[in-house]
Amino acid sequence: MTVQIGQVTMPEQAGQLIESQLSATDRYNLASSRLLVLQEMGLPTDVNNDREAKVIFDSLRATPAKGLDLIELEVSDYSRDRAQAALMASFKVFSAEHQKRFEPTVNDMKRALDLASAKLASVEADSDRTYKSIQSGNATGNNSHDILLTNTATLINEQIVALNKQTTELQGALSPLRTYPTRMLVAPYVPERPSTPSAKLLIAVGAALGMLVGAAIAALRNPRRV
Repeated sequence: MTVQIGQVTMPEQAGQLIESQLSATDRYNLASSRLLVLQEMGLPTDVNNDREAKVIFDSLRATPAKGLDLIELEVSDYSRDRAQAALMASFKVFSAEHQKRFEPTVNDMKRALDLASAKLASVEADSDRTYKSIQSGNATGNNSHDILLTNTATLINEQIVALNKQTTELQGALSPLRTYPTRMLVAPYVPERPSTPSAKLLIAVGAALGMLVGAAIAALRNPRRV
């Protein structure tokens, strides 16, 4: 499985990975993390007394991929379905730590966007009322009331510009291209055939080697006479 480490982009800043590739790889490979995967799968954590748990615990491994935000996850098992389940469980355990950092930051930005949008709508309404007052009063700009309305309109316009800038920056930062959670970039791949020889094949190879060794020993003990 290929996993892309999530990223958070704050307004007017470059995107930052939730966790570095090296740190994420090391954390995935910790014994404590692998034990959490076994718990997630409902397998015993006493790996020395359970064959299925031990093979998963021993083979779970993460390695850095080519991209600086990518890691490769792999595992071995006697069953294709259980191997895939182990990968999915390991991704769930691994990404859970990232979600704890990702969600609060994104929620804060969403609240800031909602607040800025509400302020913008309110200020735009004030702007409309101010211009209507100016127009309905046939303001000439020569009295204090007209000057007050003109200054108010100017201040409101400045607020609108600032709030538009803020909402645009927040919307850009929250774009799925710039802020996204840790995710599976390539779905789990499980080979159709096992990567190690079957027990029957190992027995057959062992028997053949045994016969060859026996024949060699017999030949050494009974050399032909010339």
